Amino acid sequence: DDEIYFRIELMDGNDDDDFAGDADSLVLGCDQVGTQQIRLWVIDENGSFDYCDVLLIVQNNMDGCPEDDTPGIEGIILGNIATEAGTMIEQVEVMVSGENVAASISTGADGAYNFDIPMGTLINIEPRKDINDINGVSTMDLILLQKHLTGMETLPTPYRMIAADVNHDGFLNSLDLLQMRQLIIGEISEFPNNTSWRFVLADHDFSTNDPQSESFPERFTVSMDQTMMRQDFIGMKVGDLDLDSDVALGAPRTNGQRQLLEIEERSLETGEIVEIPVYLKNSKDLIAVQYTMHFDPASLKLLNIIPNGALDVDEHHFGMKRIEQGILTTAFDATEAISGEMNQLLVLQVEVTRPGKISDLISINGSITAPIAYYDDGIKGDVALQFSKRELDRVKLYQNEPNPATSETAIKFYLPEAANADLIFYDVDGKILKKISGNFIKGINKLNLAISEFEKRGVIYYELNTINGKVGRKMIIQ
Repeated sequence: DDEIYFRIELMDGNDDDDFAGDADSLVLGCDQVGTQQIRLWVIDENGSFDYCDVLLIVQNNMDGCPEDDTPGIEGIILGNIATEAGTMIEQVEVMVSGENVAASISTGADGAYNFDIPMGTLINIEPRKDINDINGVSTMDLILLQKHLTGMETLPTPYRMIAADVNHDGFLNSLDLLQMRQLIIGEISEFPNNTSWRFVLADHDFSTNDPQSESFPERFTVSMDQTMMRQDFIGMKVGDLDLDSDVALGAPRTNGQRQLLEIEERSLETGEIVEIPVYLKNSKDLIAVQYTMHFDPASLKLLNIIPNGALDVDEHHFGMKRIEQGILTTAFDATEAISGEMNQLLVLQVEVTRPGKISDLISINGSITAPIAYYDDGIKGDVALQFSKRELDRVKLYQNEPNPATSETAIKFYLPEAANADLIFYDVDGKILKKISGNFIKGINKLNLAISEFEKRGVIYYELNTINGKVGRKMIIQ
């Protein structure tokens, strides 16, 4: 049989590369009290070897050495950092500070930290993670906080209540809802008065059901009077009330179901002022939807957003910060689950500055607000934009001729069926200058106008309103 040698070695900086013979014992004394690194070797007769390193805590249990707080003797303090659900949190910067002590470590996937500390030292251990505020924050969290505030459904744990106090003022109220929504739609990039994560000692017992009303420890202060100490922490992602944050990367996670937004496909002509309805398709039992809409700012100028008041949609559900770049964000949360398979969410009123098909000019992605839909039964899905292929015979309004107009001009429009219609003229401030109403025939209609009928000069908008739709354009009067 091959001869195998074993060695045990104290890694004290005085490495001995002489592997001759066994060294299967190691003498440790008072100088080694504390945490020591030990290396275990296995060597065969040909000189091949392997080793492993372990940490050995040498204790002064029989008081045979000087007191534990003798200078030079160290103990170890360690712990884990996890969510209330037990998921370990990585990328947490854990800082230790004290007399002649200052160090930090970043947790890995195991959420663990450890420090060697001189015995007798008074220290503070404080975890911190302040990156990616949007991680785990979505319209579902808005719904959960709204239910808590109205008394419909109380947040289940003190940790969730701490996470809900996004503006860090010690209260849960509509200001927290406002900041959460602003973060989701990209109006702000971080919570102004808070960190992305907060931490509390894992063994802390909350004395009430309202953690904001009491003081709770967010760091650990202790005198190092034992050779080994442990303190775990619970981490709370601020704003994440349904615990769906990714503790590593922050990527949104869905179950694969898809909520469709639908826009009717059509070609747009330069100079048109058109209304583009955006529908929620297959929206039965939908309670929330969020997404980022992109439109080509060189082709479309967004004039107005008309929310569907029947669904309680209003201007607070939209992020307008990047409109000039062609970006509109939306975070809509319903007061109750939506009924019906097809519901209009909003109408985009745009001026066409360059012709093209709607499908080439508008798209959905998650560049600012992640595309996510939530349903009343707990299902969480993606959001996609679909363009309907049906070609409808729609109302058409043509450019006036001549344009610019000096003495008179003619306006033509097409109706798919005979109908009452209003042709309304207004100035750049929205003041109505003239209104022509009547019952018009199916097909092409033409109205001749004398410029003397208008008191103002310059840019004039004109809009055709019928039961079958609304379209608009603009002209110049000289």
